[in-house]
Amino acid sequence: MKIIITIPAHNEANDIEKTIGGIRQAMDKTAYACSVFVCDDGSTDETAVIAAKFANAVYTSKQKQGLARTFQEEMTRCLQAGADIIVHTDADGQYPSEDIPLLIEKIEQGHDLVIGSRFLNGIQYGGSRLKAAGNILFSRLMSALSGRRITDATSGFRAMNRKTAAAIKIRSKFTYTYDQYLQAIENKLDIIEIPIQGSSTRRSRLMKNVFDYTLKALWDVLVTFRRKPSRNRGEGLVGKDKPERRAERS
Repeated sequence: MKIIITIPAHNEANDIEKTIGGIRQAMDKTAYACSVFVCDDGSTDETAVIAAKFANAVYTSKQKQGLARTFQEEMTRCLQAGADIIVHTDADGQYPSEDIPLLIEKIEQGHDLVIGSRFLNGIQYGGSRLKAAGNILFSRLMSALSGRRITDATSGFRAMNRKTAAAIKIRSKFTYTYDQYLQAIENKLDIIEIPIQGSSTRRSRLMKNVFDYTLKALWDVLVTFRRKPSRNRGEGLVGKDKPERRAERS
């Protein structure tokens, strides 16, 4: 079984070494063997250079592509590398690396897409109250549109099997989180959330601000939803349990 942990990064020179180090420290305590991939989204700092020292592979685009296209590039690269399980996390360390094995275990148990939720067992969110409120409202909107309960619609901390990564092609031009979720429902994949504790976050380098993100995401959700996603209710479970340059590490 090949496990790849993949990280999108844009100007993360200050954090990328610590993030990869935390991942390796967490995984070294388990029986899992994994590779770490970094997809550098047109950084103008030393992100790619630093990442190449600690990751197994670094893929760099010459220009900033945005989160949605970067995520799709991650999936393509991981599939090409023969991944059986893909874990996606952020470069700024906001998601708990020690919970990565929990995501993997859920995939091994037969779930297709596992999402780490900062709101499943009450608010365990490290960001601002404004971001928390926006996430809660957005998650309720997603739940209403899809007919399926989701508590953390914007969580980037997720794992998937090879089937899921291959079946879903991100259609959004803005972000991947809700698009992957809606397409997973379309494809009748088994989705589950597990509770995680989020850490405090700085201002995102992948979006301008909360309001800009909300407006663009809302529009994209409505456009994506109109592309006839499945409205079937009760299938599966969401809840507690139911690219230009490559540097290889020897």
